[in-house]
Amino acid sequence: MKRTLKRGSRSALLTLIVLAAAAVFNLTVNKLPESMRRFDLSGRQLFSLGETTSQVLAGLDKGVTIYVVGDPESVDSRITSMVNRYAESSNYIQIEMVDTILHPEQLASLDVEANQLLVSCEETGKRQSISFNDIIKYDEMSYYMYGQLVETEFDGEGQITSAISQVTNEAREQIYATAGHGESALSQTVQEMFAKSSLQLETVNLLEEGGVPEDCSLLLMNNPQRDLAADELTGILQYLDGGGQAVILAGFSAEVQPNLDALLAEYGLILENAYAADTSRFYQSNFYIFPEYNYASPVVSGIGDDQLTLLMGSGVVTIMEELPEGVEAEAIMTTSQDGLLIDANGSQTAGQYTVAASSMKELDSGHGAVTVFACPEMIDEGLTSTFSNLANLTVFMNGITAGFEEITNISVPAKSLEITYNTIPSAGLWASIFIFLIPVFCIIMGFAVWMRRRKL
Repeated sequence: MKRTLKRGSRSALLTLIVLAAAAVFNLTVNKLPESMRRFDLSGRQLFSLGETTSQVLAGLDKGVTIYVVGDPESVDSRITSMVNRYAESSNYIQIEMVDTILHPEQLASLDVEANQLLVSCEETGKRQSISFNDIIKYDEMSYYMYGQLVETEFDGEGQITSAISQVTNEAREQIYATAGHGESALSQTVQEMFAKSSLQLETVNLLEEGGVPEDCSLLLMNNPQRDLAADELTGILQYLDGGGQAVILAGFSAEVQPNLDALLAEYGLILENAYAADTSRFYQSNFYIFPEYNYASPVVSGIGDDQLTLLMGSGVVTIMEELPEGVEAEAIMTTSQDGLLIDANGSQTAGQYTVAASSMKELDSGHGAVTVFACPEMIDEGLTSTFSNLANLTVFMNGITAGFEEITNISVPAKSLEITYNTIPSAGLWASIFIFLIPVFCIIMGFAVWMRRRKL
């Protein structure tokens, strides 16, 4: 009886010790930072903060408060997890939960609606609200057609980082996109990325305006199908000679554009009437190329070799051998050494060709700058949404912000919640090894083992 009682006492004591240890362990773990308690195992690193965000947080010198406004029981845990990682990464960021069920009066005091993040900086007096629906996006067509809510994107990092930058930064630049030449419209994604980087975008017809507006920080031409008028050419050159900058997306064109050619020639660039192809770095077709980066250019600085840019039907922009006086130009992206230039007649010329370039002209005060991407389709919504792991938009936004001192590319793209497709260059020898040689070797070895055992 005593033995049974003693054993029971020991078992009860051991159970109490284990329970107490588990309780202490749970309390300790709950005190740990979010990044240590929850590991980001998602394939697209949905809840991890990228390099751009780390740079923004490292440069903070003003306090920022992020209010999570909503019912704590219904706020998506992915949103709270992302917000907590910001607070852990910077001492300048504080998080406050606003319970709209227990304290609905706080909505009026903060002048905010429910189910939002409110990012506020007391020092600048600026604030910005972010709807939860702008963070976790849904396929509206699927809802209207089938009544199903299908998640498509998670834009937590992009929205929050942009808001922090905008409420703490006084700088804001004005961009004008030209119209009247059959230009392509900028996608909604690109427009959102402009807003995230504190870039205000408007459309301008240079003939109606009588020239480039005085408040223009950068002039953007997106795939013009018709040539500039002579007065437009004069106005743009005057703008550039006054220290302006332009970004031009233009490739192969069936229509001759002598005024556009004259504009580029002033900056030592020639837009060839030809396509670029590549026989070693391509996706499915030699005309769908993965260009090589010139890491000496600030436009591609910080982009790794594993971050591919895909150009579909790209043109060729050539840097003149003898540049105009005061002009310096450099390639941003090129084909590989196995590139091809294919002209309008179908003639092919092998070599390495430039598909994006930048040029700068020294002036008496400052400098004028022109950046050319010879593939307007690089920022096409169909391409960038299908292959969300590409660096197309990052390269483009770097080109837009390269000339601004106080503006950097902080437009973190939304991370897709849909199925994405791997984009790898032509595998060549490795494909033969893994698709043919290794399987054939395994079959032969298996047959040999079967024959030997059969004889036994």
